[in-house]
Amino acid sequence: MATLAETETKGEAATVFDVPEVTVPHDDEGYVQAFRPDQDADIKQFFREYGFVVVRDAVDMADIELVEKDIRGRALIPSRKELSDLTCEELEAIKWPSVYGSKYNTGKGFVGFEPAVSQGAFNVRQSPGLHRVFSNLLGTKALWAKFDRYGLMRPTKGIKCDKPGKTKDHPDWATETGFVHWDQNPWFEPNFARVQGVLAITEHTLTSGGFHCIPLFCVGFHRVYEEYAEAYRQHEHSGSLVNLPDQGHKRFAQRIPMRKGSFVIWDSRLPHGNWPNEDDSFRMVLYLTMFPAPVKDERSTGLRRCEYEDFVEKRILTPLGSKILGVLPCTSRCKTLTSGIRGFFRLETPSGRMRGQRPCV
Repeated sequence: MATLAETETKGEAATVFDVPEVTVPHDDEGYVQAFRPDQDADIKQFFREYGFVVVRDAVDMADIELVEKDIRGRALIPSRKELSDLTCEELEAIKWPSVYGSKYNTGKGFVGFEPAVSQGAFNVRQSPGLHRVFSNLLGTKALWAKFDRYGLMRPTKGIKCDKPGKTKDHPDWATETGFVHWDQNPWFEPNFARVQGVLAITEHTLTSGGFHCIPLFCVGFHRVYEEYAEAYRQHEHSGSLVNLPDQGHKRFAQRIPMRKGSFVIWDSRLPHGNWPNEDDSFRMVLYLTMFPAPVKDERSTGLRRCEYEDFVEKRILTPLGSKILGVLPCTSRCKTLTSGIRGFFRLETPSGRMRGQRPCV
């Protein structure tokens, strides 16, 4: 169990954690232990113990390839070659500031400001395996998917050049180091509130850059999270993005290597972030999460459908996908409110034929 101890630093009380060693299980190939979507009990147990869990085989590999194609299209990465065959000269020719859209996004590896709305991204969101995992951890099947962005880290070391045998480093392409934070405010939301997730579109190795977290917060998880917030009360603020007050604790962050197509989902109380790329590979991800849908809240449902109408239009949705994205179900009460909504959603019937459905608000 993590304990608290008081020390004096520069005349003011500083609180430090006496942290026990926490070893996250890995498989024989060096990846963090992963589970199939149908291993409900194992997934829940691992999640409770470490605050995160990696799931494999939840998304069709064909959809992973579609998402990779979309990321490459957005970044204007030449498509005629495999990522590993691209040369430094080809990558240097890309207008990277326009790909990321801001210095902040560049430092974090976020691709622009628009959500991922390709058919591949929609296919991922409506994957039954992913929905099962979120349902298992959130305790309900009535979920909505969040429309998140793509992430892209560029290679930084040993990038091959046009001239055979020559390589080049690009340390200026590295994302920020040591960024450890919460997306849940520990002073205002001390209890379990939400989860977050990242889908690996490429291999995530120990040098590719990727997700890291501090599983120590899951040893006596609830007590440590609350006591940490109390110990650093002087840093309290009301924002939802909270940097770990004592960045010295980021040394406890563990890298989470996972295979292409795997998905990591974590409790938002878990301190987490990304470590930068340290090799010649790309790191691509789709940020993805789900949350409980509003219960009989017609206004929220209508606003969501209005907001995402243009994104969903012309996309092929399964019955599950139409619920996750807020298109269905249509109740008799919400049908009377459709007059102000445009759009035409393509829904896939069990027979595979397409039919039109007006959105409800």
